[in-house]
Amino acid sequence: MTERESALLRRLLDRTSLMMGVVELPDDDSDIVHVYDSPGTYRFFGIERDSLEGKSARQLGVPPEVIAEWVRHYRQSERLAAEVHFEYEHPSAQGQRWLASVVAPLGLAESGRASFSYVTEDLTERKRGEAELRDREIHLRLAMEASLSVAFDWDIQHDRVRRLRSSEEALPVTGDASDSFEKVVRVVHPDDRALFQENVRRALTDGSGVYHSEHRVVRPSGEVRWHLESGSVQFDPSGRPIRLIGVSEDVTDRHQREEALRHRARLVNVSHEPILAWSESKGIIEWNTGAERLYGYAPVEALGRNIHELLQTTHSVPLSDIMEAIQREGE
Repeated sequence: MTERESALLRRLLDRTSLMMGVVELPDDDSDIVHVYDSPGTYRFFGIERDSLEGKSARQLGVPPEVIAEWVRHYRQSERLAAEVHFEYEHPSAQGQRWLASVVAPLGLAESGRASFSYVTEDLTERKRGEAELRDREIHLRLAMEASLSVAFDWDIQHDRVRRLRSSEEALPVTGDASDSFEKVVRVVHPDDRALFQENVRRALTDGSGVYHSEHRVVRPSGEVRWHLESGSVQFDPSGRPIRLIGVSEDVTDRHQREEALRHRARLVNVSHEPILAWSESKGIIEWNTGAERLYGYAPVEALGRNIHELLQTTHSVPLSDIMEAIQREGE
């Protein structure tokens, strides 16, 4: 190797985060002796450069069980006459580190001991990121299960729709398979399909990338469910939509409650008996046709007014006593 090539190699080793080196094993496999190590190894151990040469792993404070782990793989590579790959957790002053290593036999050294090469990568940050991602996925899955939600991912360029989690018979999990957008549209209630497709089209073309739609879907059994969907469109550098990612939530119970309230309001309004509702903070909040006929005020005149002032009512007991009774007894 020329001097220029050596300089280039040293510069490469200085800049890489990989740990690389050559070690030797005594015959009794009691320790590991470092012959050469890259700057990445010095940085990992937190020692000055060139202070590792000739040192043993025990002198560096490496626990016996970790030394035994390395020796076992070194000897395995020697028996196989091939590289051996392994991962393990390495204790350090900064806490547990997750390392991935490749070791290979180099034959007998001038010292008469077996020599080996190693290349090691610190995977700790990647492992932590993967663990955090798994935690987020678990939390998302639990939240979606609790709310009967579906996470969906539409690859627009290849027209592949995947549902990552589902509690709905009408929208089963696709797993590694996928649906087309056309299949998704067929699940939407016929009366809502035009609205659904328009909501998708607007998200893909208006530049904001915001998708929002509330529509009905039809289960294979024929049952109709309401879904509220929200998502975001991803665009390529040219502005072309390439992916729509979002969540679809079953809001059927909410719609049923709202319909029950609307039904009650219709019954209240058509009743011939005067029916009104009053809120201490908002005044009159309901005023049906019966109340309009009896008191002579149209709803627009009555709503929001203080009922006591509007009707100039008198009470056999103070109003404050009546309010205390309502709070105490409920009527």
